Amino acid sequence: MNKSSIVILILISLVLGCQQYHDTTAKYNAYFLANQKLEVTEDELFSKPNDNYNDILNIITPIDTTQAKSKKAAFDYIIEKASHPIQWHKSSKWVDDCYLLIGKARMYTGDFQNAILSFKYVFSNSEDPDAKHTALIWLMRTFMELKEFSNFQLIKEAINREKQPFNKINIQDYHLVNAQYFKYITDYYSASKHLEKALLVTDKRRLKSRYHFIMGQLLEEQEEYEKAYSHFSDAIKYQTTYETAFQAGLLSKRSGIQSNQLEKEKTEKYFNSLLKEDTNWDERDRIHYEIALAKLHYQNLEKAIFHLNESVQLSSTNPTQKAYSYLLLGKLNYDSIKNFQNAAALYDSAIQILPKDVRGYNKIASRGAILNEFADTYYHVKHLEKLLDYSSLSEEELGEILDKEIEKEKQEILKQKENEKLNEKRKQRIAPISTTLPKSAKTKGAQWYFYNPQAVATGRTNFIKKWGNRPLEDNWRRSNKQLSARTNTTRTNRNNFANNQNLNNSQSNNNGESNKDESSEIENIFASVKSKEERINEVPKTPEGIEKVKKELADGLYKLGKIYWYKLLESKHAIETLERFSTDFPKHEETPEAIYTLHSIADSLDQSQKGKYYSWLQEKYPETFYAKILKDPQILINERAVEDAVTSRYNAAYRQFEERKFKIAFEQLDSINKDFPDNAMADKVELLKILSFQKWQKKFRYVELEPEETIQFDLANGVDNFIISYSQSELLPIVESIKESTNISPEN
Repeated sequence: MNKSSIVILILISLVLGCQQYHDTTAKYNAYFLANQKLEVTEDELFSKPNDNYNDILNIITPIDTTQAKSKKAAFDYIIEKASHPIQWHKSSKWVDDCYLLIGKARMYTGDFQNAILSFKYVFSNSEDPDAKHTALIWLMRTFMELKEFSNFQLIKEAINREKQPFNKINIQDYHLVNAQYFKYITDYYSASKHLEKALLVTDKRRLKSRYHFIMGQLLEEQEEYEKAYSHFSDAIKYQTTYETAFQAGLLSKRSGIQSNQLEKEKTEKYFNSLLKEDTNWDERDRIHYEIALAKLHYQNLEKAIFHLNESVQLSSTNPTQKAYSYLLLGKLNYDSIKNFQNAAALYDSAIQILPKDVRGYNKIASRGAILNEFADTYYHVKHLEKLLDYSSLSEEELGEILDKEIEKEKQEILKQKENEKLNEKRKQRIAPISTTLPKSAKTKGAQWYFYNPQAVATGRTNFIKKWGNRPLEDNWRRSNKQLSARTNTTRTNRNNFANNQNLNNSQSNNNGESNKDESSEIENIFASVKSKEERINEVPKTPEGIEKVKKELADGLYKLGKIYWYKLLESKHAIETLERFSTDFPKHEETPEAIYTLHSIADSLDQSQKGKYYSWLQEKYPETFYAKILKDPQILINERAVEDAVTSRYNAAYRQFEERKFKIAFEQLDSINKDFPDNAMADKVELLKILSFQKWQKKFRYVELEPEETIQFDLANGVDNFIISYSQSELLPIVESIKESTNISPEN
């Protein structure tokens, strides 16, 4: 071998050695430490998610940047360590992996833009296909966290174009991210398909159990109850915690009941056994909720309501479960019992404690708001009816009735307080007296020492070995207790003397204060009960007062009827309420519209009643708009055409106003009210017309104009005419302010 060959070999050896040095140093001095820290930090952040088992669990726990900030020191450490190979070992094959670690750390802390840059760098510059695939998947994850779903789809398309196969971890992560994305957009079929593929390559028992559980939930949403039952059973098989086994057991029974795979008697025994176990003391609300669902499946509404009430009363540690129990009670009162007053109260109780991020929250809150509006109107109507009834009574009769009313309300409050005390007692855990180890100790691990008879027995044996068989008494360590006993006796006598002196000095005061405190407590309990005097003052005593209450009652009935029909979709109650309103208050301004609404209800439900309401309108209110459109439907079509035309021309004039072409805007607005004098937007048109003239006047205040460039309009008269013609308009305060000062109109 010649000298040149030897030199080349030496150089190659040096290069290879140098490369090996960079690779080894990058991996073990930086990447290994950073990656290990990231795994520990991820476990701390995500291994114990705050799961709501009444909703579909997250496949990937969303990032809580507030919680991640508590781990700032850990993420700073990861970024610092992972940056070393990038700065000092650029030729190392671990540089790509370090960029990925930095990207993940930045994403977790909410620095999404820099995370995206890190992942894009790896995808663009790495020669390692696994690193490129990982970068794409984490880009998808980042865009999903940002809810930038269009970018999410672009990255997904890029992944689909990749020709090189994915490794096992990337296959799993790809399908998990997609499953979470489809859960976000409530496409549960696609979510279950991706999660099913992820399960095929998942090895960890804890994750397999969780993914099987979520698969069961997704399939349950698709009413695939047999498949759901199978996955819940698998979740139990792979479970590593009692909570997973408990929740999966409950949901497996739910799916088994729905698919008729389980016998009714066996499921009842199962639920009863769960209720008896000390382990499930804090889960009794959840168990009763599931029993209620089972009872509903078996068409036993009464029992279902009983168990839901039990769930609410026994709730102690899980306010979200209490909210779901309230919701189901409200739904049953709304849909099945048709008790809208109870439904309103139950929805209101649920919304107070329901987390705003639960699925369907906006729909729940919307129905709750409707029911609240209904309840307020309903009880107001009932109160007004009562006042009118009371107005015809003598003072003596009224006093007797009000005394009974007050007493009844107080008794209801006392009964409620008593029920609350009983429920509090039911929530208190009583330590089981048993000679065997409780199931709770077997299942859950750490329990209170004295719940474990075996631990107590062992402790007693150890005590006797060290101290002997000593009785349980004060100062048990002392061999001579005489001195101690004398000291204690003296101290006790001295304290007793002082206590007796205090009793002698203040016994009478204490008796008075005790009675006073008791009386004060009762008064506080009844603070919400109106006094007799307040109730008497509410009752109308003059013809004017009675008429005022009747007017309020008419308005309340009309509003209640519309709520029944338009918001609660309750035709029967709507018909009853609107018919009563129209009959009792024929001169009310809204009566023609109420009869027209009755005609609309009949048109959709009972054609035989249409003629009745048609005749009612034509005979009693022939000149009203509602009578005319029933007689000639073309009028309504024409009305809509006019409304569309006015709206279009108003919008065009407003655009001219915004472009500061005030004269053109004024002329267009003036023509609207000339062409359509009775249009519904007349007040808006007149106001914009006044503002247009005001702006034009200000713009050309010091400019001499040609006659054709001027606007012939008297602002003072225009303002006065508006105030007279549109006295009920919501825009009146604006025009009144213009009258006070012409300089207060808003600038563009």
